Amino acid sequence: VDGPCNGVSSKIINILAPPGILGVVIDSDERFGSSYVSVVKDGSPIREEIRARDKIIAVDSDNMQLITVPYVSRLLASRS
Repeated sequence: VDGPCNGVSSKIINILAPPGILGVVIDSDERFGSSYVSVVKDGSPIREEIRARDKIIAVDSDNMQLITVPYVSRLLASRS
């Protein structure tokens, strides 16, 4: 995750997500060409590590910077 998407700050963090539902909503931003977290739901197991507008740059070692939201969502679901 590299956040936030609006360019205010940029820092790469690694999140070790537990199995199961992550409780985040992913959207895309054509200006930046990547998927980002649009909502972190109450009860999300990673809510302390991630926030809205964080860009998703990789899942495991797979680059996600130019990948569509449906693919990123499916990939995250398949790895949980």
